Amino acid sequence: MKRTEDSRLTLERWIAEGVLLKSEGTTSVSLARSISSICGYGSEDEKNGEREVTELSDAIGAYPHLLFILVDGLGINQQAHFPEGGFFETYLNRTIRSVFPSTTAAALTSLASAKWPATHAITGWFTHIPKHKTTVVPLRAVERQTEEPIDEFDIPYSDIMRVESIYPELERATDIYTFSQFK
Repeated sequence: MKRTEDSRLTLERWIAEGVLLKSEGTTSVSLARSISSICGYGSEDEKNGEREVTELSDAIGAYPHLLFILVDGLGINQQAHFPEGGFFETYLNRTIRSVFPSTTAAALTSLASAKWPATHAITGWFTHIPKHKTTVVPLRAVERQTEEPIDEFDIPYSDIMRVESIYPELERATDIYTFSQFK
């Protein structure tokens, strides 16, 4: 019991000192949970469990159509380059913190599952699957070295990602478009 208490105090000290960052405020996981809630996914506990989710859902509103556009790599640190009086300056409502690690693979999987990388297990472009003794590219569902589909290696996607996408469960019709394939 003492060791657990010491560990908790150490963790709290590291957060207070800035050695570790605690996710606070609106995050991309909160955004995914808000969108899924607005679109009819999740239990009442999930819909009402996080203050940030409720606040963001209220800010988005209950419109008949919802358009979500993601620009990969466009962080708030780019704000100095936005044109004065432009779209972002005019309509910026709040900043949203990405997941950690903030790789494209981790961030997109969190948006698709409304879960943190520690839960869905996609933390980067490549994931080693010890059970199959190989490394895969999760977003492309291919083996890393050969770029052959994981089906060719009898690797079920559930061995790569531990959770399912929320999108098939949404009560609203949902379409996802990308401008280019991942390379």
